[in-house]
Amino acid sequence: MPRWKINYLVDLLLFLNFILLAVSGLIPWLFLPKGRYAPRGVSPDLIFSRQDWLQIHRWSALVFLFLVIIHFCLHWDWIVKMTRCLLLPREKECPRE
Repeated sequence: MPRWKINYLVDLLLFLNFILLAVSGLIPWLFLPKGRYAPRGVSPDLIFSRQDWLQIHRWSALVFLFLVIIHFCLHWDWIVKMTRCLLLPREKECPRE
């Protein structure tokens, strides 16, 4: 598989996983009651229980971290090149303004 397709797939998975991470963090924080004395009349579950949402959040955070590491590996040459350009701006390969 060409490198650009791998890069596209990793970026797409990062984006989708970020959405899952945000939703699974916001739902328990904003909508699900906490603790033993949650207010009455509030549904205790929103598709999943509070603990399920927190588990989804934890696992999606681990997947996100793994995908970020892959993303950095795919772009390592660019990162090194740009770091050299910032530290040694007289390099021939540095982009000009």
